[in-house]
Amino acid sequence: LTEAEIAIELKDPGIVHINTNISNGGLAALKDDFALGYLNSLKNCDDLLKSMLIKDLYSSQHNMVSHDYLYLKNKFNLPFHFSQDNWLKHIYEDLFLRPRIWSTIFKEHEQKGYFIDYIDQLTVEQKSTFNDQVGKLKNSYLEKSDLALTNELKSDDRNSLFKDIAKFIIPYGVINIYRNKQQKKANSLNGYFNSLEDAILLTHTNKS
Repeated sequence: LTEAEIAIELKDPGIVHINTNISNGGLAALKDDFALGYLNSLKNCDDLLKSMLIKDLYSSQHNMVSHDYLYLKNKFNLPFHFSQDNWLKHIYEDLFLRPRIWSTIFKEHEQKGYFIDYIDQLTVEQKSTFNDQVGKLKNSYLEKSDLALTNELKSDDRNSLFKDIAKFIIPYGVINIYRNKQQKKANSLNGYFNSLEDAILLTHTNKS
């Protein structure tokens, strides 16, 4: 704690997992060649590939993790329910919805082909459930995209407003009231500001 800049205190004992863009999980989720390279570094690589939910599909992190759940469930006869529907939904997300870097077009077709072949052998009822799950998943991605676009437009409006206001306020010395949080207080507005933009917009709001 004497060295850390940020700390997390847990109410109860537990595990906090942080996936970064330089971790095995983060890189494996992004690059198929990294995922395969990681598996090849393990002694039982071939056994792992054959015992995943969908055999040889290593480019999906959820399919890779499914091996651990299936292995432990079968080895120790654990009572938890392994929901194939949920796993297939997230494997689809890994392959078709999340941004990723394919090493070659051939690998992309090969890996997605394993998934499509697996879906093809499901029962009619299972396929119907899968299609419903994927439909909801796609809608959630569309909603996130719409929200991101809305926020981007709001940001554009805010920047436009800032530019218009700045033309009139900055010449009157408002620029001098800006202070960083770590610097001294801006007495003229009796507050702290993260940016000059925030100070100008608040000043405009107070005068309106």
